[in-house]
Amino acid sequence: MRIFIEEQGFTQTSLKILLIVSIIPPLIIITNIFVNNNDMSLIKYFSLVCIILAAVGVIFIFKLKTRIDEIGIHYQFFPFHFKMKTILWENIKKAETRKYYALSEYGGWGLKGGWQWKRKMVLLLM
Repeated sequence: MRIFIEEQGFTQTSLKILLIVSIIPPLIIITNIFVNNNDMSLIKYFSLVCIILAAVGVIFIFKLKTRIDEIGIHYQFFPFHFKMKTILWENIKKAETRKYYALSEYGGWGLKGGWQWKRKMVLLLM
């Protein structure tokens, strides 16, 4: 049996740029107010910005590891799983590989939006 191994993470350059661009303005504004006013009551806002920066930075340590072999399907979503979890083949009713066409079957890759997507979701929920 062939072994399939895949590792995914939040390493897209566009995501990094978006997060940096969205974090810099509030950080500059609050730091500037804090430095110019020397007001200790603003420390809570400065602390909040630091916490937000840390929370945004955590997304980059998230990593999904997948391994499919003769034993079963192994996965680990770090930092929620510290070791690989396994789903044995005997516990899987059916598994198949197939060629899919993302554009015609799903409307493309990534997140969806717009009126057509909302209409499809409403029809699915009915």
